[in-house]
Amino acid sequence: DQGVKLEKKDAYLIEKEIKKGTIKVQKVHAKIKLPFYLDPGEASVIYLAKQLNVQEVLIDETLGRTAASISGLTPRGSLYVLLEALKEKHISFEDFLEILESFIQAGFRLREELYLNIVREARKISDED
Repeated sequence: DQGVKLEKKDAYLIEKEIKKGTIKVQKVHAKIKLPFYLDPGEASVIYLAKQLNVQEVLIDETLGRTAASISGLTPRGSLYVLLEALKEKHISFEDFLEILESFIQAGFRLREELYLNIVREARKISDED
């Protein structure tokens, strides 16, 4: 709801997927204690994963990924999802590069070394075809 109120483009995409049933919204019933403060969204992801007994969580921020690991979860990031989409042939290498560029344009922070490594990995995956 907040994203739509703020007119964030991705919020409309998420709302569309919720209406289609691709994304399911769930309430978090119980909270676990974490050794440090987390953004409410990241904390909710961890709480809900524990509540639903889910092993993998999608979190990009370093602190959230650390908290997920401490909580016994496997944190995955947006780059992992992109690489998986490429492996499963849901997107092409060109699509991969365009999406990665759109992430960066939207403020996704990525060290140059990681950027180069991820592009090399994507190229390797696309060359395996």
